[in-house]
Amino acid sequence: MNSFKLEDNYKNKKSDKNTKKSKKYMYLLFIILSIFILGGIIYYFLYYTNYVSKINDKKEYVYTTMKRKNTYQEGKYDEIPKININTDEIKKINSTIIDNYKEVSKQKEYDYYYQFSKSKNILSLLVAYAYYESDTDGEPLRNFETINIDLKTGTILSDDEILKKYRLTKNKVNDYLEAKFTEFYNGLIRSKYFTEKQCSYECFMKNRGISNNYLNGVNFYIDNGTLIAYKYFYTVSSYEEQYYFNSNDYKFIIKE
Repeated sequence: MNSFKLEDNYKNKKSDKNTKKSKKYMYLLFIILSIFILGGIIYYFLYYTNYVSKINDKKEYVYTTMKRKNTYQEGKYDEIPKININTDEIKKINSTIIDNYKEVSKQKEYDYYYQFSKSKNILSLLVAYAYYESDTDGEPLRNFETINIDLKTGTILSDDEILKKYRLTKNKVNDYLEAKFTEFYNGLIRSKYFTEKQCSYECFMKNRGISNNYLNGVNFYIDNGTLIAYKYFYTVSSYEEQYYFNSNDYKFIIKE
């Protein structure tokens, strides 16, 4: 009889030990899950909610503040953007946007539009417009103006700061743009706009109004996390390359 009791006692003690171990594992698991959940909550509030204040809380970070009829395009209305951030620097930028639009709208014939994107804590605004200086039979001048704002601080990001976020250097971007223009050049030759003998790469670049520094005139825009470089260049020359290029060719996807 005693042996059975000893055996039962051993089994009970072993069962108690297993129960204690299970409880320890459950407590440990609970602590680990709590840390992850708490970390996630802190991350969310730090990176997604702690932004600079808006001028108008009911509106998006960028919205249309004015609509004006485009007298040169029937049925079209120009939409002028306003950055909805309550800092002195942004208020000055908003005034500049309106002043620039007023100057553009005085031109003989013009086009005007804007778009914006919010990528995590970066707000990007693109204002694009084109107009003819004098002769409407020539090539319109195009402008791509961009602003990239850190929503945590309300400050304007420089090109260097943007490239640093994407782990890029100016040399790398310059090399990428050179490769893209080389593609344009080879495509024009294949499409028989000219031969290499008729127009060398240097000739082609001169017609585009571009020097060896491809970064001149580049404006960076972040579209849902994708880094884009907008660069205007001439398309018209005696070889009539304007029929080869289209409006998307001013947009260079640098890094997705």
